[in-house]
Amino acid sequence: MSGLMAVQRHEPKRDLVKDPLKHGKQILQRAQRAMGGTDKLTAVKDVTHKMEIALEPAAGGFTMKQTSLYIVPNHIRQVQEMPFGRVTIYSDGESGWLATPQGVQPIPLDILTKAKGVIFRQPSSLILSGHYPSRSVKAVGENAVNILTADGQSILIQFDSETGLPERQIYTEPGANGSSAEKTEIFSDWRNVGGIKMPYKAVQRENGVKILEVTVLEYRINTGITAKEISKRP
Repeated sequence: MSGLMAVQRHEPKRDLVKDPLKHGKQILQRAQRAMGGTDKLTAVKDVTHKMEIALEPAAGGFTMKQTSLYIVPNHIRQVQEMPFGRVTIYSDGESGWLATPQGVQPIPLDILTKAKGVIFRQPSSLILSGHYPSRSVKAVGENAVNILTADGQSILIQFDSETGLPERQIYTEPGANGSSAEKTEIFSDWRNVGGIKMPYKAVQRENGVKILEVTVLEYRINTGITAKEISKRP
């Protein structure tokens, strides 16, 4: 979920895991059951969700709306309604384009990097990482895993010990000033969407500082959108 005062770090206890590979898969399997089951998750072909994003003053201090369209495994389109106009981003993880009120251009490298991360972190597919040979899953705590892909994507996910649902995830990507920043996303308000639980609230922190809150207005799963449709330029 995208398109987060210094805080205490919630680092997992790394001395609890005797077999990190086996335990990592078990954690993800529990999460799959908590979110609705492996069969339901693997049946997801596309996801559309509309959200409202409230940015903190340090990040601009405004509220915007965003519609995100994702097609498994690697197509993403985000339409952002900014105070200065509409911004649309499309990527297939390798290339793409950016449309602003000034026109359309090839996707800049920094935005492509972020788009790759957004594709990787799609909840319904991220939680299935143990099924992908190109991804390694390792437990780094009793309720935490680190997922690493062959092309260098990496994320640490911590799960709620009672529900088994993802509680927060931590990763690194270019920050507001262009340098690498640690991003932390904290999820809440999980609701059923077509048999799958999805988070309707999220807070994002950058290097420990809250930068935005996300409120999801609507999720839609398997509407039949196509890559041809979402790659069409404005």
